[in-house]
This record gives sequence, structure tokens and C-alpha cells, in this order.
Amino acid sequence: MSCETQILVAASQAEHSAAVKAVGDCRMGICDALREFVNEHGRPDITDIYFDLSATSFVDSTFTGFLLGLATKRNQPAAPDLHLVNPSQKALDAFRGMHLMKYFDICDKMPNPPGKWNVLSADAVCPDTAGDLVIDAHEGLVEADQRNAEQFGRVVEVFRDEKAKKQGGGNSGGS
Repeated sequence: MSCETQILVAASQAEHSAAVKAVGDCRMGICDALREFVNEHGRPDITDIYFDLSATSFVDSTFTGFLLGLATKRNQPAAPDLHLVNPSQKALDAFRGMHLMKYFDICDKMPNPPGKWNVLSADAVCPDTAGDLVIDAHEGLVEADQRNAEQFGRVVEVFRDEKAKKQGGGNSGGS
């Protein structure tokens, strides 16, 4: 794992829920592992995913955009409902600063806390998918609130241009 974040996970078919607890910084580097966990456990028998952010010391914009995508079911309409559990002040400040509070269901505790947590291994982000992850997360932030366009619109442009160059397309020309 390339960062000092510990990700704990648990899934309960009987309770129809999955749980994630992030301890430390929540940055782009943990999104791929979390996406795989959600995809694996986001089947019809899991209806709710609880993200415990009480021990989160920092959230970056890509991680926030990833959470926003889960909350709004942006890429998976049949995905489980997302609940943020007791977010730290740093996380709340980030969500407020990006004008996203209305998108998140925030609760004080999990209705059925897991008895046993497992550590989720978060490898480095795959370079082939990192650009797509950044683009998707930041497009979501801009779509959620146009006040985010000034801060994150340029991020999307830069990563789209870089992706187009790698694909041999030169200028992306917008979309």
C-alpha cells in the first residue's frame, strides 16, 4: 500500500449490508480497491454500504468524487445505497467545501456494526485506469454543483488531454 491508510471491510449477507472503515488519509490510491470491494459486494443481496469515516484525517477530491458516484449511483443504478458514518470534521469540511452535503446520507452509527473486520489491501492505482478515475470523479463533482467547475473543470481537461495524447488522438477537442 502506497499510503498510510488502513481500510477495513466487512460484509454481511444476513444483514444485507457491507461496511468499510477508512483510517487515515482517503486519497485516490484507495479508490480502485474500494471499487472492487463495492462491485464484488454490491450485488442484489447487499442493499446498503456503510462507510465509517470517523477516523479519516484527510479526503482528496478524487476520493470524494468516488463517494459521490456511489451516493448518486452515477455508474451503477442498481448499486447499494451509500451511508456515511460519523465523518470526521476534516471529511465534513471537504464535503461542505465542494458543496456536496445534500448528496450524502450521514448517520451517527451503523445499525449492525460488524463483529469482525478484514483488512483490504490497496495496491497502487493502475496507471491505465488512474486517468479515467480522476476524470470520472471530477466530472461528478462539477455535475453535482457548478461552483466546483472553477476548481475541478481544469483537472478534467488536463486528464482528458493527457488521455487523448496517450491514445494518439492529440487534442481531445472537448466532448
